[in-house]
Amino acid sequence: MYIIQYGSKEKIETITELVNEVFKDYVIPINWTKESFLLDMAENSIFLEHSQILYFGKEKLPIGFCITSAREKRARIDSFGIKNEYRKTGASYFLINNVFYDLSKKGFSSLQLEVESSQTRAVDFYIKNGFKISRNLDSFILPEKTSCYKFNYSLNCERSSIRQDILLKAKRSPNWQREITSVYSSKKDYFMNQIRSENKEIGKMLWGRTEDTTYIVDIYQTDFTVKYSNIVQDAISYLSSFGKPLITVSLPQNDPLNSVLLALGSKIFLQQYEMVLSL
Repeated sequence: MYIIQYGSKEKIETITELVNEVFKDYVIPINWTKESFLLDMAENSIFLEHSQILYFGKEKLPIGFCITSAREKRARIDSFGIKNEYRKTGASYFLINNVFYDLSKKGFSSLQLEVESSQTRAVDFYIKNGFKISRNLDSFILPEKTSCYKFNYSLNCERSSIRQDILLKAKRSPNWQREITSVYSSKKDYFMNQIRSENKEIGKMLWGRTEDTTYIVDIYQTDFTVKYSNIVQDAISYLSSFGKPLITVSLPQNDPLNSVLLALGSKIFLQQYEMVLSL
């Protein structure tokens, strides 16, 4: 017997333990703490009241979850999974159909997700349940560049200076995590650089770092007399000066930054499908 309950602040520990267990062998393992989960909640617009936990039996054992983000009429599955020993029992179909019913009843018009392209069982599961692949997302290891950069990088730049019209003019095609809402809402310790050439702003860069890597969230072009590829190449040289491997993740193939990084010799280490379902 299956029982579904909505997420809540009181259930965050149950949620993080479930997600960590299910995704412990993933290409990029998830290791949520309560603190890191709350940071992802803010950045990705996760709503506990739209998220579901699946319980089994009289003991109400937590065996699965669907963590859901929402923006206006769009919903997104941030993570979905069933414990290994309960797979192939119909639990995943029971849960996903309840998610469809709940979100449709609440007035959402679409549901999207990302899944690693090599996970054929997961991809087939979503296709069988009506999802269609909308585009590919690539994660890159960026090439090692000389740390000799020519532009100026100042940190006195607010995230609110990134505007939707800049993205439209640059013909950007951001995924969920790079949308303006994510940039504004995130409480993570990102750095925001203004990129200047001869005392004139030509771009902006949002980035972060861990103990092991430096990572680019996004690079924005604000002066369209300067080639975007020149801005990106110089930014890579600047970040290379920190002496750590440089990466960027889940970059849509139809976004200009993707083609620029490929042209500069970046290597793909992970590919995902972005999939969409009309509710």
